[in-house]
Amino acid sequence: RRPAVKKNGQCIYCGGVTHPVTFDGLGTSVTFSAPEICSDVICVAKGEHDALESERKDYISKNPPEIPMPVLFRDTQPERLGAELMDLCLKWVPKGKGLVVHGTTRKGKTRTAWYMADRLFNANPKANRYLFLTMFELETRLVASWGTSTWDRTMQHMVNIPLLFLDDLGKERMTERMASCLFALVDQRTMHKRATVITTNLTGDTLLDRFHDKETGAAFVARLKDNDLFERVGVKN
Repeated sequence: RRPAVKKNGQCIYCGGVTHPVTFDGLGTSVTFSAPEICSDVICVAKGEHDALESERKDYISKNPPEIPMPVLFRDTQPERLGAELMDLCLKWVPKGKGLVVHGTTRKGKTRTAWYMADRLFNANPKANRYLFLTMFELETRLVASWGTSTWDRTMQHMVNIPLLFLDDLGKERMTERMASCLFALVDQRTMHKRATVITTNLTGDTLLDRFHDKETGAAFVARLKDNDLFERVGVKN
């Protein structure tokens, strides 16, 4: 016996009438309640958009960034950062290449990097999960895991995260082990086309001077200068 047809509904977008849907097959009949969205293409598109937005917000609430944006940078106004940095804040997206932002101190490089991390994550939190580390924090993680069972996990986490931000390259203690780890980290990420965003006050020559092992330093700097691996933006003003 076919169940009683349920009453009509109303589209949550246009207010139009929606009707119950009945499926017959294999000797049985199933009736579903009238949907909340009508079949109009505009309403269907709105429904798909809202469903994706709900999924995005749910993902963010359950998977917040490992290191959240510092309070200091939450009021960033890109238009006050100058043309080069404003463009990065509003437009830059990872396309299989990294990004090096270089220039003298107090120009807004760190603020820009945090704005980008937050914008990209909120736009697509699954594809743009990020880890934002100052060089001091990177050094601390590496030193704490050296010679322990967490070493592999620490490196793999930094290698595999979709977006890695390394802030203030050049402020770390460039020991031979640190240089080796830094090279391996960038090398592995570029090999797998995972974007690494680096801010630094140094140029290629001054960065190379910090490496005791000049061969490792030259290989590292060469990767940062390779147009196929990194974009570079110099902050002048």
